[in-house]
Amino acid sequence: MSQPAHLSLSARPAAVRALLVLLLFMGAGLPSVTRADTEQMNGNWVLDAERSESYRDAVKEIKLQLLKLHKRHKKDQFSAARSGSGGGNKYYQQEQYSKELRAEDTVDVDWSLPGALGTVMEAKTIKIYQSRMCAMLYDKKFKRLFAINPEGNSYSAKGTEFAHDDLGRTFGYFEGQTLVIDTDLKGGDQLVEKISLDETGNELQINTRYRRADLSRTLTYKRIFKRGE
Repeated sequence: MSQPAHLSLSARPAAVRALLVLLLFMGAGLPSVTRADTEQMNGNWVLDAERSESYRDAVKEIKLQLLKLHKRHKKDQFSAARSGSGGGNKYYQQEQYSKELRAEDTVDVDWSLPGALGTVMEAKTIKIYQSRMCAMLYDKKFKRLFAINPEGNSYSAKGTEFAHDDLGRTFGYFEGQTLVIDTDLKGGDQLVEKISLDETGNELQINTRYRRADLSRTLTYKRIFKRGE
């Protein structure tokens, strides 16, 4: 004979109580982000250039770091020559210098961005529409469409969660209320965009990390977008 539905939890069988406790525990660990929260990113966004960093600024910063590195090495090399000491492990020093020399060579490397990649990384306008899938239109030129993985930063061995387009292989997911777009670019480079809203919902921040595999160099910069019409 079944128990009346109004019986208290303490009157239920022990196995049922244990199952309910487990479900409550599991639910407590779930992300608090709802679809309504994330869909606030939807709409048109316009770059606030005065408050934003740029790709070109990030390139200049890396070149400055590399020049300082080269000057420091030249100074150390000159000091060692004057003292008549090679100092320490010569093989290690030569290996370090080879790495630094390759880094120095990147100062004069062409850092221009090809086609769609340049559009994405230097866009002045972005249109976003996302629910389970996410569509993004950059400068009314280049469109990206990818799934937002409900499991977060994890994917299957088959890689069915990835989208493929002219940029490469893209994987989208949320870290809290931050949308992460992780793209393995064609040619081996990597682009990671982290997109978040401010408390008012009228300001969008995009933190971009771009790694050049051939140069072993990573640059980062932040852009601010205002909600457009």
